[in-house]
Amino acid sequence: MTTQPLEWTPPSTAKTYYLQPLEQQQIQEFLISRQPRLPQDAKIQGADYAKACTDYLTEVFQQQAKEELDAVRRTLSNPMDLTVVALMFTPQTLWGMRFTLFNK
Repeated sequence: MTTQPLEWTPPSTAKTYYLQPLEQQQIQEFLISRQPRLPQDAKIQGADYAKACTDYLTEVFQQQAKEELDAVRRTLSNPMDLTVVALMFTPQTLWGMRFTLFNK
């Protein structure tokens, strides 16, 4: 099983499943649903977390060329990648520290 595109020839008896891109609303709902999995002492919680999710998605989905937008939608349709995005909103996590440093 893979979560990223992989060029290979599957065995003839293998079942292949394709992850279909989600709509922006579905991505937002999943991202908001990750809040209970964040550290209890997360600085962004509740309505502030939901607003951070909405602001982030608004930013990444606007002013993108179609090819870039398709790539963003594919990435954010992956539950594992989207969970990493949720952790980026939490400065206490390693992902959050990296995101904070990257955006300075």
